Amino acid sequence: PPTPRTAADLQPFPNTLCALRVTGAELRDWLERASSCFHRITAGWPDQPLWNNSFPGHAADTIVGLTYRIDVKVAPLYDAHGQRLAGSRGAGSPRGRIRDLAHAGQPVGDDQEFVMAVNNYRAFGGGPYPALPESRLVHASRTPVRDVLARFIRDGGHRRVSLSPAWSFVPQP
Repeated sequence: PPTPRTAADLQPFPNTLCALRVTGAELRDWLERASSCFHRITAGWPDQPLWNNSFPGHAADTIVGLTYRIDVKVAPLYDAHGQRLAGSRGAGSPRGRIRDLAHAGQPVGDDQEFVMAVNNYRAFGGGPYPALPESRLVHASRTPVRDVLARFIRDGGHRRVSLSPAWSFVPQP
């Protein structure tokens, strides 16, 4: 079991916790960026690598509380640095890979508002994710996440959580 000493192994960076106000469209875009870690897969071609090695593993975010599917037959909209790929701009651009985005079993609307917990690295534009305006910051902790985690472990904290998978791939032929 984890101990307070292993909190730094579980959370090696001195990030703090932030809460951001985001729209459904921004959540979808966040997940589009995350789904860029997967190569486009062409049906019928054997032995295609799924993981894009230029994409750092720590940048492949998921968002707890949402469910969705990723269609890897569709080309990603972003590169590993979060830059929009050629052919994915403007009218007629690909609709992206994220399918069936839902919260609490209900489809997520583009204008729907959420509060999302992220670390300060993500909140201020770390990785392939855009920095949101400071006006969207609902909360910013000063305590490093690993200190919160160490305190939770030290206090005997544990929690049994039964999580269903948040996402899956769209079935491929």
